[in-house]
Amino acid sequence: EMLKLGPYPWYVKQRVLSNVGHLSNQALAGFFRNHFDRQARHIFLAHLSRQNNDPGIALAQASSALYEHHPRLAQTIDLHLTFQDRPSVLLNL
Repeated sequence: EMLKLGPYPWYVKQRVLSNVGHLSNQALAGFFRNHFDRQARHIFLAHLSRQNNDPGIALAQASSALYEHHPRLAQTIDLHLTFQDRPSVLLNL
């Protein structure tokens, strides 16, 4: 809904909403439900729109979906936000 109501031109909205556009917060929840192979220990939420998403909402929805679909595993996975104007967290693996 943020995208539909946001300031982007309609042709950009159509591309972002298409199957080759960005994942919505809800689409990420669907990924966790149907396709997540449970192999990741770190998940980075990247390339978030400054205009049509909110980092807090994206993180909360991803966290909620992960816990809902993989409750035991969710405690062992770190979710990380990335930002366009600063480096992301550095992992020492």
